[in-house]
Amino acid sequence: MRTFQILIDGFAISALYALGATGFTLIFGVSGVLNLSHGAIMVAAAVAAWAAASVLHMDTYSGALVGVAVALIISFATYFAVVKPIQNSRRAANSTAAISSRSIRTSASSPITTPRRPGRRSPA
Repeated sequence: MRTFQILIDGFAISALYALGATGFTLIFGVSGVLNLSHGAIMVAAAVAAWAAASVLHMDTYSGALVGVAVALIISFATYFAVVKPIQNSRRAANSTAAISSRSIRTSASSPITTPRRPGRRSPA
């Protein structure tokens, strides 16, 4: 039974990864710009919806509308401030390569540059 659950979980997470990869491929293919801000925009929208529902005492649907509005505002701001200038430049491929290489470098160096917590042994 546990093996079956592991297989189902594996298929589910693989489907989510495939969906995310398809979305990034579609955005990059259409715009020519590697835009990695989707997750941050979704988190900002979720926090805005939660704050509207809990702090401002709005009902759930009104809070969701506030979250959608925040996501739209951030999306348009990101497009006009970041994506459109890259699309209009002749060096779009170089900019995309620089963005992706920077994210790879940051991910690769984080185990080295992240301070260790006291009492935690380093991996052997």
